[in-house]
Amino acid sequence: MNNLVWRYFGSSFLVSLLGIILVFVLTQQWNAVYLTLVLSFLELSLSFDNAVVNAKMLQHMSPQWQKRFVWWGILIAVVGMRLIFPILLVYASTAQTLGHVIYSALYEPKEYAQALEAGYPLISAFGGSFLLMVFFHFLLNAHRSVIWLSWIEQNRLITRLSKYWWMPLLLTAIIGIFFCWMEPGVAIVGAYLAGMIIYEGLHHLSAKMMHNAMHVTANAAKVGLIGFIYLEVLDASFSFDGVIAAFAISTDIVVIMVGLGVGALFVRSLTIYFVERKTLAKLVYLEHGAYYAIGCLAVIMLLKNFLHIPEWISGSVGLLLIAIALIASLQEAA
Repeated sequence: MNNLVWRYFGSSFLVSLLGIILVFVLTQQWNAVYLTLVLSFLELSLSFDNAVVNAKMLQHMSPQWQKRFVWWGILIAVVGMRLIFPILLVYASTAQTLGHVIYSALYEPKEYAQALEAGYPLISAFGGSFLLMVFFHFLLNAHRSVIWLSWIEQNRLITRLSKYWWMPLLLTAIIGIFFCWMEPGVAIVGAYLAGMIIYEGLHHLSAKMMHNAMHVTANAAKVGLIGFIYLEVLDASFSFDGVIAAFAISTDIVVIMVGLGVGALFVRSLTIYFVERKTLAKLVYLEHGAYYAIGCLAVIMLLKNFLHIPEWISGSVGLLLIAIALIASLQEAA
């Protein structure tokens, strides 16, 4: 058991330890170390369902691309999504110069956090629409081989809607009309449409590549690349809430980057564990729980523009659904 844990999570433990030591060296405060650990658990709880969904995509990719997802992807996740992207978002949504935004992120974190919070409608529009597309594509899958909640998945209305490939687009667009009516603005509409279009494009491109790869081995690299891009966009959609929530816990950019980075690294290690141990095949309803959690998270992201929803609720809903799916899977396997 110890060898198994070390095999899948040993590198994550070592890199995380180095990150935590870096936080202490730079801050000279044990409180900063504690907040780093809190943020890592926050990221893990918010993104646990992401690990399950990632595993489904990753199992169709080569071992080489699986490793790239962990190590290349973590650089994108930490540096790109938790540092560069928020800075660009603040720069795009305010009248501040890029230099001032970078200065605020490093030396005036409270001002930076307020500017980032002001840009949340754009974040939620893109992330919410992308995650809704992910959920509706799962729910309206007419070829699903495993049924968990039959009163939902075999519902007469769901069965009828599943006949139309464009139905996820329509349902997401209908929700978007209400959202954009409540939160008007050209930028909001553009961000919401971008989430839909990017998901649909990546979804169809990856499906086509995988189909072709069954006949032409040379397409394996393309499948890996498209799958990698898809997983990174999906990870980005999951990470938005964590980045915003992090400033409620700490305003130190180093603490936030390392804390969220540690959590993201363990999520990716957990994904590899699920793939190699064939967890989704053994726990048949775990995938269902993750997709239902994604649907709830998408709705929560959109509702946060109008209601105060604590971050512990966002994380707890996902964990609760996955826990229920896990128990149901274990009962089915018994």
